[in-house]
Amino acid sequence: MSANKESGTSKDPPPDVKEFEKELHGLFDHSRTASASKIDRLTKMAFKAAKYYKNIVYCLEKFITRCVPEYKLTGLYVLDSICRTSQSAKTKLGSSGGGTFTGSEYVARFERNIEALFVEFTKVVEDKEKV
Repeated sequence: MSANKESGTSKDPPPDVKEFEKELHGLFDHSRTASASKIDRLTKMAFKAAKYYKNIVYCLEKFITRCVPEYKLTGLYVLDSICRTSQSAKTKLGSSGGGTFTGSEYVARFERNIEALFVEFTKVVEDKEKV
């Protein structure tokens, strides 16, 4: 029984989170900026996996901080789309009064590290100015 705990199987992300991460990293296979349809797809995937919002936010933050500078703006577009959709979902759910996911969870979670993320974006600008 302890072998399963040591192998890390309990720490594997849920399938919806794995799918989101795979799609996010699939952006590397295409142009440096993602199309609106790809960003919409990632946003829909994030809301499909809403109960794992902490994992989704972590994946996106990790993507933004670790990717090459050319893809950081794309990460910001995805973050923006999720936050805007969260505000819309909050309004819709607030008027219907149903569900436990209010949409504000994504925004609150992104707020925790937003300053560090924007430091990443300013690094990109600094690098281009040096060149």
